[in-house]
Amino acid sequence: MKPKYNIPHLQTFVLSVFLVTMGVLLSRCYYNSEEELYISLTDQCDPTNITYESAVQPILQENCLGCHGSSYNSEGGGVDLRTYSQVVADIDAVLGSIKHNSIFPQMPKNSPKLKDCQITIIESWKNAGFPQN
Repeated sequence: MKPKYNIPHLQTFVLSVFLVTMGVLLSRCYYNSEEELYISLTDQCDPTNITYESAVQPILQENCLGCHGSSYNSEGGGVDLRTYSQVVADIDAVLGSIKHNSIFPQMPKNSPKLKDCQITIIESWKNAGFPQN
């Protein structure tokens, strides 16, 4: 007399159903970037006591001076952000561009928008009267 169920085939079937179910469930998961999930204490945005040298200049060096530095005439549209006085003189255009306001060219060009914290720092620096160091 043959057994009613073929156990190896039943195990294969159950395993297949389990794997397909897990695949469907896992494909429904939403993954944030680590940066969004885990905010470290050093990444907190503190727009107080900001100076050009400590906060604004590093943001500009990382995101702007590639085009608005030594080659500003050809690549930077004539906007030079190499010095404190030049940044102060062009601050409204800088803020308009990095905030992606419609009347300004969106900057950084061909790159993602700056982080909200970076924009807040530059705006807070302006509102504080442009402290230099």
